[in-house]
Amino acid sequence: MRWWESAWSSNAWDGTMPWLMFLPMLWPIVVIGAIIFMVMFLIRDRRTATWQRDPTRPTPFEILRERFAQGEIEEAEYEEKRRVISHG
Repeated sequence: MRWWESAWSSNAWDGTMPWLMFLPMLWPIVVIGAIIFMVMFLIRDRRTATWQRDPTRPTPFEILRERFAQGEIEEAEYEEKRRVISHG
């Protein structure tokens, strides 16, 4: 006898049917998992991604160039900071 026949027949307690008793316990796990997924998705969506920065704010390179142009930093410091910014 095949497993699907015994699971739906009257003689279902031969070792294949008991897993069906645990199927109702699966739904709360699925629902709780879906709720956790939705909450995490919404929390992640509220954070500002790096590519969604404010276009009116100057970039780090622009700030560095501006400081160099105003004479606040010297060329060696400018080159060092530029390397650090470009490599993350």
